[in-house]
Amino acid sequence: MNTNQEQVDSQDDPLEASIAELLLLRRFCYLQDLLKELTNVKQLEDLYRGAVQGVLSKLGFDRAFLTIYDATTQENRGTWGTNLSGELVNESHLHGFVGSGEALAQEALAEPNNIKVLEIDDQNWKIWVALLDGSRLLGWLSIDNALRNRPLRVGDREILSMYARTLGLLMHRFQNQSILKKYSDQNTMKDRLFTILAHDLRGPVGSLSELLSWASEENLPAEELREFLVEGQKSASRTYGLLENVLGWVRSQIEEVSVLRERIPLGRPLESVRSWLESMADQKNITLHILCPDSFSVMTDERMVETILRNLVSNAIKFSPRGSTVILCGRMESEGVYLEVSDQGIGMSGEMLTDLMSFTSSQAKIRAGTAGEGGSGLGLKFSADLAQCLGGRLEAHSVPAEGSVFRLILPDELDGELQEV
Repeated sequence: MNTNQEQVDSQDDPLEASIAELLLLRRFCYLQDLLKELTNVKQLEDLYRGAVQGVLSKLGFDRAFLTIYDATTQENRGTWGTNLSGELVNESHLHGFVGSGEALAQEALAEPNNIKVLEIDDQNWKIWVALLDGSRLLGWLSIDNALRNRPLRVGDREILSMYARTLGLLMHRFQNQSILKKYSDQNTMKDRLFTILAHDLRGPVGSLSELLSWASEENLPAEELREFLVEGQKSASRTYGLLENVLGWVRSQIEEVSVLRERIPLGRPLESVRSWLESMADQKNITLHILCPDSFSVMTDERMVETILRNLVSNAIKFSPRGSTVILCGRMESEGVYLEVSDQGIGMSGEMLTDLMSFTSSQAKIRAGTAGEGGSGLGLKFSADLAQCLGGRLEAHSVPAEGSVFRLILPDELDGELQEV
């Protein structure tokens, strides 16, 4: 117990003692109300915010800061806290302890109740409270009295100890839910990938094998043999594109994708994708037309942008009628850089488009192309993941029987250099 607590507890005045007991009881009631509120929170971010807000509004402390401990990197990451005026602010950009915080934290872990109180003088103090799951450290709650310089009151330690134990349990619950969801998503992905490998890859590879076997065994004229080889090359190219999507998406789910940013002409990935898919478009007599000023450039990962565009253009060709045009457009808006793929194809209803862009469609809902082309539906999902890695997003607009527009929107990181001439 600190000096202030001993003074209150040793008072002989029954009235003052009764008032102190009532105040302490009221604070414990506030604590109970706060814990009920936090128990009903649905999102982890809301738990962090509510935990700090409750320290101020319910428990009556001046300032607070909640950090999360990463055992892998041994680093503390900020969540929510208060500014110098005691106003609630998002502190997620902060990493590691500041000043003497690390030493105080280690001392707190050595205390029986995992609380370290640093009393600077009679009116100034700072408290570090460990948030634990058993013996596993989850994070820290830092509290001080820098605004009102109020001494520690009777029951402060007990209240914070109870609060920290329950908060640690709630954080553990959310972490378990996150792990279970991750495993569930991975199982769903695994089942879908097996379906893709069994159907969408086995079929084209088998056909290619038969085609090459026929061409090698038969004594074919040079022109006919050339046609066989051209068809084989097209089949191999489509199969390679699908395999690249499968492996790329798996890699993006297992490990963090590395983004290699460089300044590139905006039209270069458009030209590359047109060259890559021109033979596919020729089979349906579809024209791939590029609209992009030569002066446009953007800071991005060219490899990722090409992968996204290749998937969007492949889909546009797949759902376009023979003899139509697919437009690849690069432009700039105030919101950022736009790369659009527009087709004159079969289009989609609003409900179908919403379902597609939610990336929850099952294999049974995937439509065949205008020439009966199949697909896995994986390319668009992978493209959306890559767009997010680039700090951008995918958007789409479609009208049944009129066509669709899919656009990749990237942030403009050139400080206004990107200008239309």
